Amino acid sequence: MQFESGGSARFHGGPDTLMVVADLSPAVVRYGARGRFVGDLRSMAEAAGIERREFGTGLGAVSPDLIAGTRGFRFLSARGRLAHAILPAGPRGLTVARVSSTGHAAAFSEAGRTALTIPLAGGSEVRMGRMTRAVRPGEIFAISPSERASRLMPGAAGRYASYTVLSGAWRGTAAEEGRCWHLADAARAGRLRQLLDLAFAAHAGPKPVPARLTALFEAQIAEMFAGLLARFQPGDIQGRSQAGAVDRARQFLIGRFADPLTTAEIAAAAGTSPRHLQRAFATGLGMSPHRMLAGIRLDQMRARLETPSEATTVTGVALDCGLSHLGRCSEAYRVRFGELPSATLERSRRSRA
Repeated sequence: MQFESGGSARFHGGPDTLMVVADLSPAVVRYGARGRFVGDLRSMAEAAGIERREFGTGLGAVSPDLIAGTRGFRFLSARGRLAHAILPAGPRGLTVARVSSTGHAAAFSEAGRTALTIPLAGGSEVRMGRMTRAVRPGEIFAISPSERASRLMPGAAGRYASYTVLSGAWRGTAAEEGRCWHLADAARAGRLRQLLDLAFAAHAGPKPVPARLTALFEAQIAEMFAGLLARFQPGDIQGRSQAGAVDRARQFLIGRFADPLTTAEIAAAAGTSPRHLQRAFATGLGMSPHRMLAGIRLDQMRARLETPSEATTVTGVALDCGLSHLGRCSEAYRVRFGELPSATLERSRRSRA
């Protein structure tokens, strides 16, 4: 960052650049190398500050509404917390939010906007129809208006964090609805993340932010948003044979999760070869068959720990669900649900007492 004296300000903006010299620090923030706009901050209207919304135990029963039509919202742990920090709205109608959660799951019905997410910590699983996508930090995931369900899982520090950008009014065709894009490109994700970092930093200070500065940030975000979508390969254009193989494999894994299974056995049940099955999972879901199996086993383990009998033990339930390495099992459980299996069992017994 650089500084300069005086009350005026210069804006430089374009498709690949952002430079702002602002009274609010005054600070110069550089992003790229093209475009120019000149203005005077003293004559500009002020934008609102960052809006903060918090949800969790003891904070009321209000369901989050960042995504339209939220239903079935639940935290993955007993002391769940969710926070949204939302930039002030600009003329283009984007919603730009920073999300922090101890882990939660919900279903959504978004009919009017495309959503783009960059995970910063933890990971997410998004299910739309028969397709499930796993998204990790360093990747970008976008989805057009659709019905879908998401599970946001905390990372090693016990929290999930991401940036989410929601477009203005949807202008696509009916055929383009229900489409997803998944880009495992750390460089492009990093550039958009840098721009979002700068936008939140500019609006976080104690001084009011000029509305034109908000609009300039929004224009840069919107242009990069559109450019990323143009470069994506739609995730739903996989062949029917691949989608069918993944669906048959999923049903087989749900029915046989407690058994020791090889990739060859899963492929045979799905009616395909091991190599084709691996490719179908990687293309359609961004994961391997055994990663899906591990998730199913952990879900089954949690369901049993939440309805224990007097004889229930963590070790016994883990082994019954096909999880033989107890150390790795406990850590994977904590990452997925935000608490250790012993904590789930103890809480379930207290609630039933």
